[in-house]
Amino acid sequence: MPRLNNKKGFLSIIELIASLAIICFLAYFFLNNYFKPFVGESTVTGPDGKVTVSSPSYKAVVDSAREQVQGATKKALERSSQLEDLTNN
Repeated sequence: MPRLNNKKGFLSIIELIASLAIICFLAYFFLNNYFKPFVGESTVTGPDGKVTVSSPSYKAVVDSAREQVQGATKKALERSSQLEDLTNN
């Protein structure tokens, strides 16, 4: 009986595990950076030291979004009450 050459299959498993580990590491890295919240107000200076870019704080973004949602809700309630008035007349 001839001997089977199992070394080729063994290397394939190692390559598969290595590629899976690389994919998991990249997924962890990108997802971790994507879901990171704003951490207060920050400024960035350019290479000349004069250019500054400020980003809003996390609280300011949340407050702005909350105000927009409340405004949209009020408009929807007003429109629904107008629609009820029109259907009742």
